[in-house]
Amino acid sequence: MSRIFVATLGFDERSIIRSLIRYNTFNPEEDSLLIIVPKNGLEDVRTKKAYEAILSVLKYSAKSEKIIDISVIEVNVPVEKNSFENFMRSLVNIVKSIVSKKDEKYSSEIIFNVSGGMRVLVLLAILAAKIIHSKFPGLKIMLEMETEDRGMYIRVPIGLTDVSLSPRELTILEVIKDLRSASAKSVVERIGIPRTTFYYIIKGLIKRGFVAYKNRKYEITDLGIIALELSDLMR
Repeated sequence: MSRIFVATLGFDERSIIRSLIRYNTFNPEEDSLLIIVPKNGLEDVRTKKAYEAILSVLKYSAKSEKIIDISVIEVNVPVEKNSFENFMRSLVNIVKSIVSKKDEKYSSEIIFNVSGGMRVLVLLAILAAKIIHSKFPGLKIMLEMETEDRGMYIRVPIGLTDVSLSPRELTILEVIKDLRSASAKSVVERIGIPRTTFYYIIKGLIKRGFVAYKNRKYEITDLGIIALELSDLMR
């Protein structure tokens, strides 16, 4: 399955190139790269140079320049007049562009690299990731950012921002955590709920990345453990 890389671009291309390499290198035959810049951003010599450096790396790894799928999303950077309207229109434009590409390529994963560019571009990208996650909860979406000194990077699933749990979801997660590796029968008997109810709830927990199903057993994921900890704090 193909992947979509979304990146905010300023004057430095290196964080984007490193991100492509970290994901076992961009596959020009399957993957897509969407770069977010301010409107007319490529008219700036520094941004254009950074963009061309990225394109050069992709050309080097591709069998043919024609198969490289790279697009630029230009957005209106909000100004004092009508700033909120411009911001929201830009957000809609980004979401539409990414969803259109997802549908075109049947993509299974989207990686947002928000290490470069203006802070407003970073905010737009993060909000776009959140909106797309709410629309396609089963789609794997990752946020990635390098530290200022470029010495390390942080990668988190966008699902980490959605940790609200219903009482039954919370109970099921706690039971699976206690049992470490649980069958449907063991969870249902311990909680005392209908098996159909369990399957309905567990399906949602798996989609959100809180539970993994392996060898006919359910196991809580690292994200599921974090969701439990955050839920405890919010009680």
